[in-house]
Amino acid sequence: RLTKKIAEPLKGIMQQTMAKSLLFECITTVCSGMTANEDIVEMALGHLKDFVLDSDPNLKYLGFKALEQFVRHIPQSVLRFGNAALMCLSTADPTIRSSALRVISGLVSKKDLKEVVVRILDHVPAADTAYRNELSDVVLKICRREKYALVSDFSWYLNVLVELARVPGSTHGKEIAFQITDIACRVEAMREDAVQSV
Repeated sequence: RLTKKIAEPLKGIMQQTMAKSLLFECITTVCSGMTANEDIVEMALGHLKDFVLDSDPNLKYLGFKALEQFVRHIPQSVLRFGNAALMCLSTADPTIRSSALRVISGLVSKKDLKEVVVRILDHVPAADTAYRNELSDVVLKICRREKYALVSDFSWYLNVLVELARVPGSTHGKEIAFQITDIACRVEAMREDAVQSV
């Protein structure tokens, strides 16, 4: 009942206010308890897009923090932001990059896994050691999720693991070795390739 009562006033505030702080509070309110109301969700996401695309890093960061909430509650509604998140992986602000990576991790699907992984790995060569390890960590966690549920091409993924193993300063050697062995045990057709990769 309460959400129904505040829906219209909230819409009015979002339509009229110029205050970014108030607008952000409205967006997070929608995400935290009004996700069943499609109209107000769409309005909130329309304003959220302005935050995500803003040149001000503080507003962009707030936008991605709100996106993380939407990803947790209604990920299908924010798939449209996937490309914007990938574009932010080259930003200089590490807090925005980390938030964008969490959004990407929550939105990736079996259909677009390869494209997303390739675009993440594109940033590895120019990254510092800490960021290289963060990028590698995200790829490893995404692909291992639910026993490699998103991976449809294990030959491709073994190549990715080999590429990650060669990343300078990598701290993921044990995890990479585990995944190669794990895949060899789970996917019989990959055993020879797995052995050759090590």
